[in-house]
Amino acid sequence: MSDKFVPYYLCDINNPPAHLDDNQKSNWTPFDIPTSLYQIIHVNKHTTAETMQKLINDARNCNEFTFDTEGEKSTKQLTLIHLQIK
Repeated sequence: MSDKFVPYYLCDINNPPAHLDDNQKSNWTPFDIPTSLYQIIHVNKHTTAETMQKLINDARNCNEFTFDTEGEKSTKQLTLIHLQIK
C-alpha cells in the first residue's frame, strides 16, 4: 500500500508519509484526539433504548455538530452515518 493512502488513524507521528517534501515532513503532525475526550457508539438493531435516548438528548443539547455519510447508492448497501456532537 502506498504511504499516500494510509488511513489517518494509522499515521505515526514519528514516521511521516514518504510523499511529503522536507518542509512538509518537518511540520508533520497527524490529527490526534485523546480517547478520553470522545466516545464511539455503534448504533444498530441491538442498541438499547437508553443509549438511543442518551444520543437524542446529546443532540438536542449540542451547539455544534458534523454529519457525514459514506455509502454507494448503486450497490443498495447500508450506509455508514457518522455524527459528531459537540
